[in-house]
Amino acid sequence: DKLVLRATVNENDVDRIKVGDEVWIESQGKRVKGKVRVVLRSLEASSRRAPVEVVVPNENRGLIAGSYVRATYQAR
Repeated sequence: DKLVLRATVNENDVDRIKVGDEVWIESQGKRVKGKVRVVLRSLEASSRRAPVEVVVPNENRGLIAGSYVRATYQAR
């Protein structure tokens, strides 16, 4: 019962987010904490952003796979 959030971070922030960092996920009035599992140090050519994956617990099935969410993290 876990979901994976695939997102990107700005080129200037890629060195500020690390595997294991906490990320807050908000969707439809619900807020859960996930953890970064992958930070790719390779920028997408069109956006100049780096892909990131976050594992999000979903034991109570409150989040819906494929829905839009807001993710925030505290940069170092």
